[in-house]
Parts: sequence; structure tokens; C-alpha cells
Amino acid sequence: MAEFEEKEEIRREEVEPDLSAVYTGSQAIAKAPELYGVATGIEGLDDLFFIVRQVGKKLEKVPLKGIPAYSVMNLTGVSDTGKSLMVEQFTVFRASRGDRVAFVTVETPANFVSASLKLRAVAMGLDFEQF
Repeated sequence: MAEFEEKEEIRREEVEPDLSAVYTGSQAIAKAPELYGVATGIEGLDDLFFIVRQVGKKLEKVPLKGIPAYSVMNLTGVSDTGKSLMVEQFTVFRASRGDRVAFVTVETPANFVSASLKLRAVAMGLDFEQF
């Protein structure tokens, strides 16, 4: 046991940690990208996302006007609460604006998803074939 502890002690002395990716709070804030929202096309939803900024001695709520860019969202809930509807609407809305969209689901066969997205586009007044 003493031999193992001796070897472990030698290893600790020889190896210097790589701290190149460790930043102080102010350094991290300076390096962070600007946070912005991605519009969903869902009335009322975009207004729910905001950041807080300090203006003088006060805090100010600044709307992002959409889901924070590059965020990962997990929609959960009981059946028939609008999860699929929300994702379909978001997908069609973003695609209609020229964005690349990946629609992934484990619950619905692809041919049903395709038909559903086309119907969602019609309901939104958009021509699915154009995008």
C-alpha cells in the first residue's frame, strides 16, 4: 500500500493541470456570445423568453423575442397538451423563413409527420411546397 501511495504522490507532482479552459466570471462573460432569440411563430410564446441586464443600479428585463439560440429544449407533458402541435408549428415557421430544420420524433411514423407538417403549413397560410 505504501508503494502505491508513493507512486501516486510522484504522479501528482509531475502532472500540471491544463487550465487553459478555466476562466474567471468576468473572463467568461467577455468570451460568451451575445444571447439572442429565435422566433417560434407561436403567438405569445416568444414573449416568455428574456434576459436580465444591469442598467445603472437597476435590473432590467430584456425580451429575447424567441427561444434562446442554440438552446436545447425538452418538451414534456401528458397527452393532448399541444407538444407536437408546438413543434410542428415551430418547424414549419422556421423552414418557411429559409432555416434548415431537423424534425426528430420517436412516436410518429415519417409519412404521418410529413402529412402533418403539410397540413400545419396550410393552417398557417403557408405553401409547404415552397420551402
